Amino acid sequence: GIAEVKCFLNGIDLPNVTAPLTLVAKVLGVIGSVSAGLPVGKEGPMVHSGAVVATTLASGNTRNDKEVRDLVACGAAAGVCTAFSAPIGGILFALEEGASYWKPSLTWRTFFCSMVAFASLLMLNTLGAQFGKLGYNKLFSFGNFAWAGASTSYAMYELFIFVLLGAVGGLMGAIFNHTNEAITKWRLKHVNHSKVRRLTEVLCLSVLVSVTMFVI
Repeated sequence: GIAEVKCFLNGIDLPNVTAPLTLVAKVLGVIGSVSAGLPVGKEGPMVHSGAVVATTLASGNTRNDKEVRDLVACGAAAGVCTAFSAPIGGILFALEEGASYWKPSLTWRTFFCSMVAFASLLMLNTLGAQFGKLGYNKLFSFGNFAWAGASTSYAMYELFIFVLLGAVGGLMGAIFNHTNEAITKWRLKHVNHSKVRRLTEVLCLSVLVSVTMFVI
């Protein structure tokens, strides 16, 4: 979903990328894949879903493509915000990773949209608890800094281990990106042009993941 939204924000008019049926398929797909235990996240689909909701609600009330693009940017920011509980992160995503054209007024619009989405998320998290209660994962939270059995959460020598973990993580990320690019090029050449092959690919991956996680 993130790739499609970035393409749309940068002037590539993909067919049905903001259509309501796309939202339905995205939501059902996420529910099914996450429930099945597949190694996929909800972050990308939530970004795409936010963009579709924004354009659908404003359908017929936009005067030009620039307004539609701004709405997609606001919806994408709200999607990132709800996925990671980070309103500022949503704005930065739309500003740095999404749109190639930005105006100062759009900053405040995306900020307002992200804050409304974040407040709605935290309000939903208070269901079953006392409304307005402060604390971790409640309506207002400053993070979870609790630990037990020690005066500090880490020792100084462990900082070097953290640096090493960061370096290893960066190397693994580079390897993952290279492998993902190679697989994507192979899929574009051998899989994407056939609906039967795409369905077979999904079924094979689902069976492989289920056997690996639940049987082995």
